[in-house]
Amino acid sequence: MRRRLAEPLDRAVTILGGLAVIVAVFGTVVYVDSRDQRAMARDFLARGVPSVADDVVLLVKSGRGGTYIDEVAVAFPTADARREGTLVTNDGDPEGAKPGRRTPRPDTRYATPLPVLYLPHDQQVIATVDARFFANDETTPHVALGMIAGGLIIAIAALFRHGVPPLPKPRKRPPRQPPRHNKP
Repeated sequence: MRRRLAEPLDRAVTILGGLAVIVAVFGTVVYVDSRDQRAMARDFLARGVPSVADDVVLLVKSGRGGTYIDEVAVAFPTADARREGTLVTNDGDPEGAKPGRRTPRPDTRYATPLPVLYLPHDQQVIATVDARFFANDETTPHVALGMIAGGLIIAIAALFRHGVPPLPKPRKRPPRQPPRHNKP
C-alpha cells in the first residue's frame, strides 16, 4: 500500500522539480535582459541628444498572447538633418491599436510629439519615457532574482525529497598484461 502511494508522489515531485528548474532558467534570462536594458537606458540618458519625433508609426502584430507593438518607427529633426529610425526598445503594449502599421492615438505612450534621445554617431534612438523607465526599473530585477532563488530552492528540495542517487563506484580493471610475442 505504501509503495502504491509513493510512486505518484515521486512522479509529482519530479515534475515539480523540473518546472522549478524552468522557472529558475527563465528568471536568469529575465535578469540578464533587465540588466542590459538598464545599462542601455542609462547610456542614452547620459550621452543621448534630445529631440522630438513628429512622425511615429507603430507596427502592431498579433501573437498567441494577443496584439503587441513589434517596432516603433520615428522621424525627427537633428542639428544636421532629419533622421529616421526605429526605437531600440518599446513597451510592447499596443494600447488598443489593431494589427498593422498604425499611427499612435493621442494620449498614448508613443503619441506625437514624442520626446526621443538619439546617439549622434549611430542610428540608435529611444523614447525618453522608455529610457527613464528602464533606467529606474527596480522591480523587474528583483522579481527575476526571486524566480531564480525560488526555482532553485524548490528544485533542490525536490531532488532531496526524491533522493540523490549515489555515484557509481569505479570499476577496477585488471592490470594490463604486456603483449605476448610469438617466437618462431
